[in-house]
Amino acid sequence: MIFDVQNKQKVGIHVLNPKRSIARTLCALLAMVLLACVGMPAAFAEGAAPGEISLPLVPEKTTFHFATVRTPSHTIPFAEIDSIKYFEEMSNIHIEWDEIPSASAGEKINIMLAAGTGLPDAFYGCSLSQEMIVQNGTNGILIPLEGLLAENGTYFNWLFEQRPDIKQALTAADGHIYALPCMPEQRFNYNQDQMFINKVWLDKLGLKVPETLDEFKAVLKAFKETDPNGNGKADEIPFTYQLSGGAVGSVGTLSATDIGSVFGSFGVVIYPNYLMLKDGTVEFVGASDNYREGLEWLHGLYAEGLIDEESFLGGDNQMGAKGNMEEEVLGVFMAFVRDHMLPPERVADYVVVPPLKGADGQQLWGKAKRVMINTYGAFAITKDCENPEILAKWIDWLNMPNNNLAQRFGVEGKGFEIKDGKIYNLAETVTPPAGLNYSQYVATLAPSTNPPFIFTKEWLENYVQPPMAQAKLEATKDVYEPFMDPEPLPEFGLLMSSSVRKELATLQIDIVNQANQMKAEFIRNGVTDAAWDSYVQTLNQMDVARYVEIFQKMYDENYK
Repeated sequence: MIFDVQNKQKVGIHVLNPKRSIARTLCALLAMVLLACVGMPAAFAEGAAPGEISLPLVPEKTTFHFATVRTPSHTIPFAEIDSIKYFEEMSNIHIEWDEIPSASAGEKINIMLAAGTGLPDAFYGCSLSQEMIVQNGTNGILIPLEGLLAENGTYFNWLFEQRPDIKQALTAADGHIYALPCMPEQRFNYNQDQMFINKVWLDKLGLKVPETLDEFKAVLKAFKETDPNGNGKADEIPFTYQLSGGAVGSVGTLSATDIGSVFGSFGVVIYPNYLMLKDGTVEFVGASDNYREGLEWLHGLYAEGLIDEESFLGGDNQMGAKGNMEEEVLGVFMAFVRDHMLPPERVADYVVVPPLKGADGQQLWGKAKRVMINTYGAFAITKDCENPEILAKWIDWLNMPNNNLAQRFGVEGKGFEIKDGKIYNLAETVTPPAGLNYSQYVATLAPSTNPPFIFTKEWLENYVQPPMAQAKLEATKDVYEPFMDPEPLPEFGLLMSSSVRKELATLQIDIVNQANQMKAEFIRNGVTDAAWDSYVQTLNQMDVARYVEIFQKMYDENYK
C-alpha cells in the first residue's frame, strides 16, 4: 500500500506478473514511487483516492486499432513516441495506429463515422466535436463509457465523485458519456482576456494604473496628447483591441483580444453569444440598458480619438505588429498574455489593469467557461471494439498520476520530473535535437496534441509554470478572479438534439451578426434613441425571445 505522505491518501499498488522481466518490474516500482511523490491534489484530501491498479493490465499482449490525428509536429510514427512505447511496455496493450493527417482529419473522420463499418476500436486525440459525439453516440457508433469505467476503472470513479461538475459536463442528454476530454484545467484559462497598460509611460507622466472609468479615460488622453514615447510624433495608440465575431453554438468563449469584459464596469459581460446567466435566469444582455451605457462610454473614447480605428477590423487589426514596431506606440491593449503582442525586451514595460470601477462601483470580469475543456472528444470507443472493458481499464490507467503527465510531456526523467512534490516540464529546459523545433521535439516524447487527459486546476497547483504562464496565473488569481462572473453559462453542446441544434444555429447566426454589426456602429457613431429602438426591434423580429428560451430550457432541465 502506498500513501501520499503529505495528504495521507492511499494511491494504489501495482501487482506485477512474476513472469515479466526485471526491467518491467523496475519500471513499475518507479511508477509507484512517482505516484507516492506527487499523490493526489491537496484539495482532494478528504476524498477516497483511487483503488489498486494491477500491472500489466492484461496477462498477454493484446492489440487494438486506433485512429489518431498526425500534425506537422509529428516527425516519427506514433508507435515510436516515448510515452506510447512506455504505456505498451507497462500495460501489455499494443496499439496499431491509423495516423490521419491533420489537414484532412475532419473530413476523413466524418466519412469513417458515416460509413459505420470498418471502424477503429477507438478514436484517440481526434478532437471529435460535441455534435459528432452526440450524433454517433445516439446512433450506436460510439458506445457509452460510464458503465465501463465504473466496472473496470478506478480513477474516473474517484474523479467523478470529487468533481461531479466534470461528469455533468461530459454527459449527453440521454445520460451517457460517449467520449472523454482533453482537459488541461489551467486556472488562468478561465481568464482569457487581460488588459495591459504601458507602465513606462505612466511613470514618465507621473500617473498611476487607472482604477476607475474616469481615471482610464484621463490616462488615454495623456497618452494621446503628451508624446510619452518622446519621438516628437503623434503616433501613440492609446487603446487597441480586436472586435471578434460571435460564437455559433452552445456557448460563447471570450476572445482574448476583445472588450467583452470591459463592459463589466457597467454590470454585464458581453460574451460572443451576448448571453449571461443571472440567478438562474438566462438573459440576452446585448439589448440591456447596462450594455447601452457601456457603448455610450466607449463612443466617448472613440470620439476623442482614444480608440484605435483598426480595432473594428477584427483579425485584420495587426496588434502584434504594432507592438513590435521600432517605436513603442501601444498604450493599452487586450490580450491573453502581453508576450503575444510584444518583443521580449518590451514585455516588462506593461502591467495588468484591474477591472475598472464603474460609476456605481461595479466591477465584473468575464469567465471563459464553467468547466475548462479543450476538446470533448479526445477519446471514444466504437461499436466494433471486441474488448471495450480492456480499453476502459487502459484509458482509466492513462489518467492516473503520473500517466497523464506522460501523455502530455513524455516519460518521467525526460519529459517531466518531480521535485519536492512539484512537477517540472523538462522539455522547456533543453535545446531540441538538431533539425527539430520545440513542438516537434515534444511530439517525439508524447502524443502532445489533445490527448485524453484531465489535469484539474487542483492538480495543476503542483505544476511549476514557465515564466510567461506564471505571470498570467498570478494576474488571474490576484487581479481578475475576485471579479469574475460567478456563474458563466454552461456549455450545452452534448445536450442538444439535432433539431434544436439546427434551430439554434439559424437563430444565432442572425442575432449575433446583427449585434456584432451594431456594436461597432454604436461605438463609432454613438447611440441615439431612434437607432437603439430600431436595433432592439430588429432583434425581436429575429426572435431573440426564442433564442433565450432554448438556453433557458436546457439550463432548467440540466442544471437546476
